[in-house]
Amino acid sequence: MEFAVTQLVGNAGGLISKIIKEAKTAQQNKADCEQLASLVSTIGGVLSGVPRDAAEVAPPLADLNKTMQEAHRLVLSCQKRSAVNQLFRASHRADEFSKVNARIDSGIKVLSLSLHIYDQRQKAGELMSKISKEAEKARRNKAECKQLARSVVTIRGVLSLLTPDPDVARPLDELNNTLEEAHELVVGCQKRSAISQIFRGSRRANSLSKTPPAKDDGTEADGSGSDKFKPSATASRRSSLSPVWRRGRSLTPAVVARWW
Repeated sequence: MEFAVTQLVGNAGGLISKIIKEAKTAQQNKADCEQLASLVSTIGGVLSGVPRDAAEVAPPLADLNKTMQEAHRLVLSCQKRSAVNQLFRASHRADEFSKVNARIDSGIKVLSLSLHIYDQRQKAGELMSKISKEAEKARRNKAECKQLARSVVTIRGVLSLLTPDPDVARPLDELNNTLEEAHELVVGCQKRSAISQIFRGSRRANSLSKTPPAKDDGTEADGSGSDKFKPSATASRRSSLSPVWRRGRSLTPAVVARWW
């Protein structure tokens, strides 16, 4: 498939050069030819970003090649013609140019979307691999990290089924944002050594033993006798972690299926 993509990219590049060259020597519908040449010249930038191993871009790239072959034949037909034939064919060719332009524009959009989905899928795969790897090295919240790693594994099967559909792009972007948060969270669970954990736990225990009793509403007095209160240490720790953990735990097959 890598050879096929490479060949398609090469063919497309050759057609772009031919269309631009022939448009300059057109004797009929010259403005239409120049407009078409301007449009196909923008394809070069898209082609430069096509990975040779991206099998999913081969179908839209092949379709775009077919359309450009038609465009090239159309431009060639606008070369030397008699005045009578030019008058007879000019109007009909204008309609053909309009249709070819629309098809090329659509083909560029589909190819660009395919590339975006490919890039985002690659990124998601890399993030999932990192999460699974880092979860094994977690020194804190190890059970939660492993649970998160198991959750992201369920997404791999869904990613392999993605097609260049506009409705897929946004949820895939959102998925990667969530995976990035999950990865950061798992990495954060391995930064402290076991000795540091014990020392930190001891200090936290001493700090909590000196804290005034908590009120019934989940807050605790500041010890000054005033009416001001502050959130309990337990509530603060829970609130700082739970949103991302909930997002990580939400990566189940049922939820992922709803995204697509």
